[in-house]
Amino acid sequence: MKYIAGSLAWGFTIVVSLILNNVLNTEKNKKSNMLASAALCIFLSFVSGIFYTFKTFFYDTIAMLVYTLVYLFGIIIANGCFKLRYLYTVFLYEFTVNIIVSCLANLINPLLGIQYHPLYVVILTVINIILMSVICSRRQKIYSSAHFIADVLPKYLYALILFAVFSLCGLTTLNNYPTDYIEKKQGIMNFIFIILTFIFICIISSLLVNVILKQRFSSTSELLKNQVEIQLRHYDKLEKLNNEMQSFRHDYINHLRSLQLLVQMNDNNGADAYIEKLLDEKRSTYAMFYTGNRLADAILTDKSDSLPEGFTIEYQGKIPQTLDNVHLCVILTNALDNAIEACGHLSSAGTISITAQEKQGYFVMTVTNPAAENLNFSDIPSTTKSDAEKHGMGLTNIRKVVEEYDGQMRVNCENSIFELSITLKL
Repeated sequence: MKYIAGSLAWGFTIVVSLILNNVLNTEKNKKSNMLASAALCIFLSFVSGIFYTFKTFFYDTIAMLVYTLVYLFGIIIANGCFKLRYLYTVFLYEFTVNIIVSCLANLINPLLGIQYHPLYVVILTVINIILMSVICSRRQKIYSSAHFIADVLPKYLYALILFAVFSLCGLTTLNNYPTDYIEKKQGIMNFIFIILTFIFICIISSLLVNVILKQRFSSTSELLKNQVEIQLRHYDKLEKLNNEMQSFRHDYINHLRSLQLLVQMNDNNGADAYIEKLLDEKRSTYAMFYTGNRLADAILTDKSDSLPEGFTIEYQGKIPQTLDNVHLCVILTNALDNAIEACGHLSSAGTISITAQEKQGYFVMTVTNPAAENLNFSDIPSTTKSDAEKHGMGLTNIRKVVEEYDGQMRVNCENSIFELSITLKL
């Protein structure tokens, strides 16, 4: 009876795994198919249990073959077809439940003194009933969570996870298997433990790599987002400047005709007053830059608005379009942010000077700005600020980009003038 009861309990396990499989997949199966599949799984499990009662190698082989057919027929009838992901779900559920039940049976067995096999069957049945209730009641949340995990995890991790759960299942089953060959049993368990260690190392390493790549992707996405925002602001300024130019073109003929009339009337004083009025008329002006690189134009124009009053940016040279936009954004934004921050500590006006040129396969750019203190250094300076971890990150990020181009970066400060010079190999 214990073999039949055990086989029926595992047949019920397969039924619950098929219900879970139905919840996880978008193609919903008919209730009639699910009921037919459940009935077949229970029947074949019962037949398998009967063959186990004969306790011979031949009948045990037939029982294993029948039990294997439970998976195949159960999946095909429930889903109308056979797919590897269906088999993956069934195996993952069965192995996981076996691990949980084996651990609980080992904990409860010494306390109650019940034989292991009956206790195992009871716990297995109770666990399946609980899990089936949870699956049916929380099907929508389980579906959303499973598909979120499926989108995040790489495909090869599924195979590693299944193999790890299978090995753990084998380890717990072997631990409870009664045998007089203790040394062989211990050797097999040690081998499985080595395999598990290797699998978990692979899984942990893969997850760490994915976390690092995700962080790098997030940083790149943030840079791209900043680039788009800067360029949009730049194009908005260009549009405003264009509108002002059109307005001026519309008015300047009328202004010229008015001046002509005043001159013809020999009203020189009136003409002078009219000219003075035009000269004093305030118009919105925007600092525009033409570097040869559209992103650089946008960054320089945008950063010029962040300058303290009385400060300007002077630019000379050309920045090639072939320079990677992400790298260019890192270099220019960090260099200008540092320069603007330094200018904010000055009491008098000043100029941030930028020169750039491309020559013989190299791109060279120099940024100079006035500094508040008369410090002398020739490398990235240490900081005495409370946020030391954040301060100086701009220059460090620039150096990382320079290293990707096998280039050079020099930092120098003399006579209250800070200079940053970079050379990139294109």
